[in-house]
Amino acid sequence: MSLNWIDVQNLDFYHLLFLERHHLMWFAKSHSKDKVLAIALKTHPEVLWYFKRLLPEAAEVFENMAGSVSPDLSGEEIRRAEIEVMRSINDWMVYVVDPAIYLKVEKRSLQPAITKEIPYEFARFDTRFRAALKGVQPLLSSRPGVISIHDGVEVDLEVLSRSPVLF
Repeated sequence: MSLNWIDVQNLDFYHLLFLERHHLMWFAKSHSKDKVLAIALKTHPEVLWYFKRLLPEAAEVFENMAGSVSPDLSGEEIRRAEIEVMRSINDWMVYVVDPAIYLKVEKRSLQPAITKEIPYEFARFDTRFRAALKGVQPLLSSRPGVISIHDGVEVDLEVLSRSPVLF
């Protein structure tokens, strides 16, 4: 089931090269019989190579998946498979393409730590958020224990540090 947090129709399948080990473990355990993933891996040897190198203990699973697919596929069949895979991992596509979307979706679960939109300290636990917020310099706020990020975006560090969602 797709979360529809991001439209994957125009995304390149090579965005999967930004996934991390724990994502690939899920593919190996839960999708070893998935035909659309098998098609996508068969037709994207770079992604297959990346999956096998990042998760060598599942290399055989990924290789078998790709090997189970006929080489006679149309471009339309391949693209359909790519989109289906990306839809099935819609939240992960947000993670690699535009992590700021999480902030809109998860804002309620992070309250009251976030007083506006982008929590800078949220970024420290995740490399994708660090990349997304690259160049953003936190400033001390006039309020103790609060940092001001940009355009009035503030984060209460005390509340944030107690958040089980983040740590």
